[in-house]
Amino acid sequence: MRGEDLVKVERRKQEEERWERTVGSRSNKEYKFVKETGVPEYLKKGWSEERWGRIAKYRLRDELKEYTYWENRENKLCGICGMKEETWEHVWEGCSGLGMERGWQEMRAVTRDQQVDRTGNILERRLPKYENATLLPVMVYIFGGRYKVGINHPERWGPQFLLDKDVVLLVPSYRLGILGFFSTTDEASPGNYCLKDIVLALEWIQKNIQYFGGDPKQVTIFGGSSGAVTIHYLTLSPLTQGLFHRYITQSGSALQPIVLQDRSSTAERAIHLGEILGCPTKTSTAIVDCLRKFEATYLTVADSVSFRGGYTWIPIAEPDLPGAMFTETATNLVAAGKIRDLPYLVSVCRDEGLVQSAKFFNDPNGFRKFLGDIDFHLPLLLRYEHLPQINITARTKALKSYYLNDLNADIRLLLGNWTQLIGDAMFTYPAWASVQQHVIHAKNPLYFCSFDYRGTVSYSYMFSGGNEDDWGVAHADELLYLLPGQPDMFGPPGYEFSEADWHMVDTMVQLWTSFATKGVPELNTGNTIWKPYSPSEDNYLQIGNGPDASIEVKSGFHVERMKFWKKLSATT
Repeated sequence: MRGEDLVKVERRKQEEERWERTVGSRSNKEYKFVKETGVPEYLKKGWSEERWGRIAKYRLRDELKEYTYWENRENKLCGICGMKEETWEHVWEGCSGLGMERGWQEMRAVTRDQQVDRTGNILERRLPKYENATLLPVMVYIFGGRYKVGINHPERWGPQFLLDKDVVLLVPSYRLGILGFFSTTDEASPGNYCLKDIVLALEWIQKNIQYFGGDPKQVTIFGGSSGAVTIHYLTLSPLTQGLFHRYITQSGSALQPIVLQDRSSTAERAIHLGEILGCPTKTSTAIVDCLRKFEATYLTVADSVSFRGGYTWIPIAEPDLPGAMFTETATNLVAAGKIRDLPYLVSVCRDEGLVQSAKFFNDPNGFRKFLGDIDFHLPLLLRYEHLPQINITARTKALKSYYLNDLNADIRLLLGNWTQLIGDAMFTYPAWASVQQHVIHAKNPLYFCSFDYRGTVSYSYMFSGGNEDDWGVAHADELLYLLPGQPDMFGPPGYEFSEADWHMVDTMVQLWTSFATKGVPELNTGNTIWKPYSPSEDNYLQIGNGPDASIEVKSGFHVERMKFWKKLSATT
């Protein structure tokens, strides 16, 4: 064997051993990483030429040359999990060393131009001798990342908790940032390419998932943060009819102010970017043709520098053209009842605003300075400066009066109030408001919950840059007990889950997978303690209470705060 072949074999062996340790860390089931990987590919000419097509002109291959799969002791089907890096900074490194060299070469060939507008998944293959076994429910996770970055690698979204249950898990990848959402608001580049990639993945699932042990008639999509917003948008599109049968949104709603962007401002951004890069801007077609000539990495960097902060490219109502995801705003679609009437589960976290406030944990002086110019920051952070018919001055005054009425108070109290303000504005109230409108039109049940458990670690550790203090239940904390990531992201080196943490893993996995299986979230007892949402009861399930991992059915969801926001939304 040649030296370079020995290197390949050793690299593959190291990866297999690494994944055996990662995947085999939960329960008494032993998951084994089995050698070969393959990357489904789009079959079209140059990626740059296909960038921002009017409709998706690419397709997934129907067959896969090689596969990745896990098996447990009983040789039962365990799951599907995507494995391809999707962040523009690391275009192909996420697959380095995984699988056969042929797949490696294909991945590099596809991404040599630093282009990421393509979808790929590495799937688990059903063992041939179990071809006639009962098909299992499919869970498709849509990851978040501010619509800009993300990864579908199992080191980031560990499958080991969910795959203790009889489900099939798939995490697709999709275009993000400017490649996923760039829009001129007309035929030249209508936008929503990220969503169209996910539609393609869902179509592929309907056609092929049975060959991997999944039931195409039992597909549940679930996602967190901007992934949840994406799911909410998918439910508003006629293109997704029949592609899934249940859905879960975790800390995300299409009614969030950060995604209520009008077409005119989007078109202006496209023109501005064209001007910065020296493109002709007389017509949208001229802008798009020019931008297609730039490598994806350069284009992404230029876009980031040009529009610092905020959410530049996001889902948008498209022009009325063939292949449009939707042609009206989410606000209008939800109000009109143009929803996907299927079993639905909605969750929020107690202290959602930590995603923004945590950066001040180690910088109290910076926070004081920030508060000193709060009238400037509030409209920008909460994105109401661009909303039509908004009295910016009146809204800012009302928010300060309710949440920040004493800027000289104790810094920890102020941080708590700021956390609550951000959380209510960006996540909690939009989710609750969407629940109110959804149940008016839907016949299928909706389940609403608040994740209030603060375990050993938290996403606040990542948001704060390593602060270990208990500041609350951060945005995305529920994912620690469903799809665990790399441990050093969420806590200090060497931490271990407590008994209460493992109890929460069991609770969350059981609730989520039973919903995916039956459309009803249940615990192992079989008792249905979580009833569908009723506006008259305003009922919800509180999952945990600080360090206590117990669950409790409650009525009246933050009544005074929701009243405040409902009135604020109607009057300013």
